[in-house]
Amino acid sequence: MFGSPAHPPAAVIPAASILDWMNDRDHEVQGILFSCLMNPWYAKYIHPPLPAGVVQRFSMGYLRQCIVEGRASGRWGHSNYDAAHDVATWFAQQWSDDRESSRGTVIADIKEMLAAVYRSGDAATKRCVVDGALEHMFQVEGVPEFFASWQMDPILSQPYEEAAEWSRSQPP
Repeated sequence: MFGSPAHPPAAVIPAASILDWMNDRDHEVQGILFSCLMNPWYAKYIHPPLPAGVVQRFSMGYLRQCIVEGRASGRWGHSNYDAAHDVATWFAQQWSDDRESSRGTVIADIKEMLAAVYRSGDAATKRCVVDGALEHMFQVEGVPEFFASWQMDPILSQPYEEAAEWSRSQPP
C-alpha cells in the first residue's frame, strides 16, 4: 500500500484513497493509516496533499477510539496504552515545535479529548489516560501549568494530581 523508505511506492497515493481508508472501520486499516500519516516521509507520496486538519481529526478520532475501546493491539492497530503513549508523544512534539501557535490547535484539542475521555470513561479507561498519557506529558516543562484548569474541576482534579505527583517523582 504505502511501501517503505527502503521500498517506496511506485506511484503517488491518491488523496481520495486515503480519505476512503479513513472511513474504514477496520482497526488494522486505521492503525496502518495512522502510522503512515504520522510519518512525514509518506506525505510526499499523497497527492494532492491532505490538509493538516483532516489528518488531525482522523488521528484524534482514531487514538480516542483506541483508548476508549481498550482493544488488544494487532500488527498495526493500537491498544489503549499504545494509543495513550502516542497521544503523549504527539502532544510533546507539538508542544516543542511551536507552543504559541499550537496552543489553539493540536495541544488544546488533545487536552480537551483527554478530559472528555476521562470524564466518560470507566476505571480502566481513566487509569489509561493518567498512566499512559498524562504522567508522561507532565514531565515536559510547562505542561502541568497548561493543564492547571483541571485542578479546579471536581472530576479532573484527581488525574491532574496523580500525573503531577508521578512526574515529580521521576528523575529529571
